[in-house]
Amino acid sequence: MKILFLHLSDAHLKNNTRVDELHGREIINALSQAGKFDECVIIFSGDIAFSGETESYQVACRLLGYLAKNIKEKYLGNKDIKVMLVPGNHDIDYNGMKQDLDCIKSYYDNKTTDLKYIEDVTALESFFKYAKDYGCFNRTKDVDIKKLRFNNFTIRFNLINTAPFSLLGGGNEDKGYHYLSQTALGKLEESSNQNYTVTVMHHGPEWFESSTKEQLYTSLARFTDLLFVGHEHFAKNEVKQLNGESLDESSGIALYGTSSERGFNTLVLDTEAHTLVGKKFVFNGTIFKPELVINDRSVVFSSNSCFKFTPNFQSFLVSDEGIRRGESFSDYFVFPSLEATNVESDIKEATINKESRFLEVLTKKRKISIEGGTKSGKTILAKYLTQKLSTDYVVLLLNEDNFLAKTTKNVIKDALLNEYGKDADLDAYLQLPVDKRILLVDGVDKISKRKWEEFIADNDGLFSAIVTFSDTNWTLNIRKQAVDELTDNAFFNLRICPFYYQKRGELILKICGKYALDNPSIDIEEKSRCINDDITNQIRYFQLTPDFIHQFVDYDLRFSQIRSQNDTNAFSKVFIANITYKINGQVKVESDVDEIMVALDFVAYYIHFEKKNQVITLQEFEEAVNEYKSVYDNENLNTRYVFDVALASNILRSDSSSFNVEFSDRNVLAYFVAQHLNRSLHRGEKEEELQEVLNNICFGINGDILLFLTYITSDTRILNPILDSAVAHMNEWEELDLDLCNIDYLKTFGKPVLPDAPTKNERQQVAKKKNDIEKKIYKESKKESEDLYSYDESKVDLYQNKIIKGIAYLQLMAKILPNFRHILKKNEKEAIICKLYTYPNKLLFFMLKDIDDNLDGAIEEILKKEPKTSKGLLITADMFKRELQHQSMAYILSIYDFVAMTAATPKTISDLEKFDFNAKTNYQIQNLLMQENIANFGTFAKRAESLFDKTDLNIAKQMVALIVRKYFIYHNVDTHGEAAKIVDKFFEGQRKDIQIQQARNMIIKK
Repeated sequence: MKILFLHLSDAHLKNNTRVDELHGREIINALSQAGKFDECVIIFSGDIAFSGETESYQVACRLLGYLAKNIKEKYLGNKDIKVMLVPGNHDIDYNGMKQDLDCIKSYYDNKTTDLKYIEDVTALESFFKYAKDYGCFNRTKDVDIKKLRFNNFTIRFNLINTAPFSLLGGGNEDKGYHYLSQTALGKLEESSNQNYTVTVMHHGPEWFESSTKEQLYTSLARFTDLLFVGHEHFAKNEVKQLNGESLDESSGIALYGTSSERGFNTLVLDTEAHTLVGKKFVFNGTIFKPELVINDRSVVFSSNSCFKFTPNFQSFLVSDEGIRRGESFSDYFVFPSLEATNVESDIKEATINKESRFLEVLTKKRKISIEGGTKSGKTILAKYLTQKLSTDYVVLLLNEDNFLAKTTKNVIKDALLNEYGKDADLDAYLQLPVDKRILLVDGVDKISKRKWEEFIADNDGLFSAIVTFSDTNWTLNIRKQAVDELTDNAFFNLRICPFYYQKRGELILKICGKYALDNPSIDIEEKSRCINDDITNQIRYFQLTPDFIHQFVDYDLRFSQIRSQNDTNAFSKVFIANITYKINGQVKVESDVDEIMVALDFVAYYIHFEKKNQVITLQEFEEAVNEYKSVYDNENLNTRYVFDVALASNILRSDSSSFNVEFSDRNVLAYFVAQHLNRSLHRGEKEEELQEVLNNICFGINGDILLFLTYITSDTRILNPILDSAVAHMNEWEELDLDLCNIDYLKTFGKPVLPDAPTKNERQQVAKKKNDIEKKIYKESKKESEDLYSYDESKVDLYQNKIIKGIAYLQLMAKILPNFRHILKKNEKEAIICKLYTYPNKLLFFMLKDIDDNLDGAIEEILKKEPKTSKGLLITADMFKRELQHQSMAYILSIYDFVAMTAATPKTISDLEKFDFNAKTNYQIQNLLMQENIANFGTFAKRAESLFDKTDLNIAKQMVALIVRKYFIYHNVDTHGEAAKIVDKFFEGQRKDIQIQQARNMIIKK
């Protein structure tokens, strides 16, 4: 949750001040650059009025009313906004008062300062009447304590009245003479349960007399997290050091009525990330210009114990590692899905998708082991949970470094010092109730067995809950050391799931949202959907870890506007960079990276073309590396060094018991094979090997190799053999032609049924379905990886393999156009585009013709069994044929969409438009899907309506209606103008329902 503090100060309003002079509209607009926020509190740190007149506060009321109303509507979906006020010297009505420095001094001399304070308070009558409307200073007039609760997060506000003892005119003569009673000061130190404390005062502590000033400094240092002050008319958001403690301070700019700069401050407190971002906004005559003054400052929230994280440890808890080292992960953290590997009767769900559910499970199981692969987000999850749990528990977060201590008794002591500072008392910790102590251990698999056993033996029963994090390739023996030692195998085992469509969508949306702060023109939802769908198209090859996804999205956002390649090529850039980054982190010198990369592609070549088995012996590995050393005359490269680096980089994995080696991932193997082929083909070598891969494209890894080859090559000549093979495979096949009705059973397609408008629930169901499909594909791909070379090359011409081969060629051709359009010659581009329209229809005819030719026999065979529908009715020949028609139509659309979503981009659409797609109804439907995939609604709507009206083919009309529906499911469309016409045509008067749904969605998004 992010809470915005909108800090206004020193408005000096008069009864004739016009609200428009205060530039409320510009303030509202400027808040779009304050950063995302979920809640808002307006802070007014004094000098609201110019001279304490009642009429001046009516102007203030109109200003705050305008701001609150518009912030609620524009940013918060009409959530309530709270206001916190304190008075300043200008809020005193000095009429009839004698107020000069000698007068003030006399009260100190006569020790009647309390009487003077009361006297000055009576001169603030108009302010207090105004403040009462906001619930401020109702019960007391010196220090008012307020509390606000946002979900489970409580903020305490200390509102201090510093106006008494001020001099008329606002000079500096009264500096050092302001006063607060001991009773008032005592209120600042009264204990209460809150997570964060904000103090608001007009005059800073330095304006008070010496003894009061010292007590104020002490109280602020010990009990306040964020201080708002005014009076100085100078913006100074800073981190202040008071008595060795850090204090965030926002010094307000004058909003109005001064010759100095005018403006306001914003501070956004992130309760999830424990960070504070501060900006000042200065009016330039037209708009309020922002300036960042506090950038992701780490903050520590109060817990229900005396243990409080040090600022350094708090910074560590919110910092990312690796490529984004030091960056706060708060803006893009998404709680992962956790899959139970030993589901028991008392845990209903096999998968935990929400943080709240995990915390529920923790209260039941008390001991949890979380496993995850490399870069799956284990460490960040450990840090995140440490923060979340620290509100209610005293949490220790350990890793392998903590166990370097000579004795396990020092592990806890050292951890306490590291997390809670030099004053953390071990005995105080041990005297806490057991149910307040929680232990998290990151990288438990890296701790020596002896140390871990000793630690558990010494500290058995010390913690109410233990959560460990480890790699998924943890061996059974090591798992046993962590589980068996802990009270009868009590660990509940969870595994971090890959980031499938829904979780990935959350992550991408957050990354795009952060990017949009500096690039407000971006359509966050549309961009996020496009990126997510692009990943879906490459799901077999994608590393579904948050780290890799983040790299991919970053690359897309930074370079998609300037590069000529399609988004799909971003995958290869990130994939290669990721491998390079891993190896670079393990080498002795950076120049070793390139040599090791080439040596590894020799190993991959040996595996694929010679061994034809992904597992090789250490001796075979050495022979392959030695082959590289011989060919490139590089005998200085140590073979063992290559092996160690590849192993440490998680490029290779090795079974120490059998002395075997294999690549850690089939895609890494495919990439290195493609890299070897690419370099060889540039030299005119290994053409036979390329042909071998092409011949076997229908079998697993061969298609992967070709895909990577198209990603990494920059030589269009290498594309020729690929395209030639596609031609040889499919060129003689006839095309599916709806106009000629060359598939008999589709001729009798029934009258089209206009679909219902898509609902919000259906959109969610589509996302869930994609999620499930991805999960299935990903798991099947992992299963295939267990035996990549089990295929039989002699079966390449079987009917099913011909179809698989055709689909693989379509995938390659669809990727070639966007990846190479900038270097393809006109005739080459035209040839590929022609194939993108014609070859999908060739493949479809090949598939459907076989069904068509054997349909009667198939129906007869099925009806012999007297099958029944779900309602118990006998299935007839007509029922079966009608269902087959609809299934075939769905498959036709899926093949068209499969090509369109890859080949059609904002850059390639102009190329695809040059083909004569109006020549056939099939081509028009394909083109319509291309327009849908790039969200070109104007062109899409006109062509959809035209094709629907002109065609006499029922199947074509049904296809167009379904494509229109798809558009409204996947894209946000303003249902006015052309869109209203389309809605009325295809959804039969459901426009009002759609508009109501869209209005609800807008409120939810806000």
